[in-house]
Amino acid sequence: MASKRSILTAIVLGGVVAATLDIGAAMLISGAGLTTILQFIASGLIGKAAFDGGTATAVLGAALQEAMGLIIAAV
Repeated sequence: MASKRSILTAIVLGGVVAATLDIGAAMLISGAGLTTILQFIASGLIGKAAFDGGTATAVLGAALQEAMGLIIAAV
């Protein structure tokens, strides 16, 4: 049986890679820039105000996306 450390490593690496690839795919499909994509993700939590928040809401969107990737990888 795999050790807890190796399982945790797989979850973290898998989650981060999947979340990052998802952001890249969204950029390619939509043609939107990174900040817009991340603000769109943040808008799911804080609404339209995310598009006026600049870098702060882009960082929030990145954190939310990575958190979702980790949760999905863990399940």
